[in-house]
Amino acid sequence: MMRFGFFAAFVLAAAVLVLWSGTAGASPTVRPQPEAKKHPTIQVGALDPKYNPILDMDFEVSLDLGLITGYHIESQNDSGARGGVSGIFPLWPDLGLYVNAGVSADTWNGKSGLGVTLGAAMYGEYGLDCGLMWDWLSPDTGVSLYQIRLFAQTGFTETDRIGIRLNIPMNKDTFTSYPTTIEWEFEPVFVGGLYWQHSWLDEIATEGGLYYAGGNVSSAMFSLAAMYVVNERVNFRFSAFGDFSGKDLDIGLFVTFRIGPGAVVKPAYESLRYYHMGTSSHGNFKMKTPYGALAPAWDPSLYWN
Repeated sequence: MMRFGFFAAFVLAAAVLVLWSGTAGASPTVRPQPEAKKHPTIQVGALDPKYNPILDMDFEVSLDLGLITGYHIESQNDSGARGGVSGIFPLWPDLGLYVNAGVSADTWNGKSGLGVTLGAAMYGEYGLDCGLMWDWLSPDTGVSLYQIRLFAQTGFTETDRIGIRLNIPMNKDTFTSYPTTIEWEFEPVFVGGLYWQHSWLDEIATEGGLYYAGGNVSSAMFSLAAMYVVNERVNFRFSAFGDFSGKDLDIGLFVTFRIGPGAVVKPAYESLRYYHMGTSSHGNFKMKTPYGALAPAWDPSLYWN
């Protein structure tokens, strides 16, 4: 009996030892952890290539037609029509380098004006767009004015872009009327400021800007523009340029027809990207007459794509 008791105790101890060693060697049970909640974030990054890809488009020609009206300090109501042709050409697509050339003509208050623009711009290199344009403006017969335009811009979200633009005058000219000698002096106006472009829908994008305009009537100015894309060939644009006193204001409504292999469907926000490379038209100058200085004859939209 004693021997049976020792034998039973030995078997029980051996069984406990085997069970303990099996449990110790088994992998511990891992319980699934609840997934952490993700909070939505808005990625922001100026000069980020993600929001400033190198522009990739083919040759494109635009025909621009519009009506313009406005009011200027000490001058009559301005009203007229404008038309022009502009082309954008890829020069070095891998670097986003494009050139622009265009001509425009308009009539306002019974007078006619001409404009010619040559320029180049780089889109997307180093996450930045920048351009240089040279304009010849003839607001009246025998008057030749020259200016340089500069712009630089960068997108910082998928729907927002900020930029700076400068209009730098290069000369002044005088219109003389015969047989009675009456001299009208014309001079381009320095303009500098900041603008913000925003995409609301694929078909709709807007731009708003704040500017300082030099000359005899130095003033803080604002600009507004809205673009609506109908299809790959047609878009509409409303634009305005004025001062905060309400004494100087121009508004315009334009329609643009696009042709060429580059005329493909693109969002309005993408079209606004090369908006400031467009052709310059009448206006953006000040006039000095024998009766004193007049306010600048502002063009509500010097640029179009």
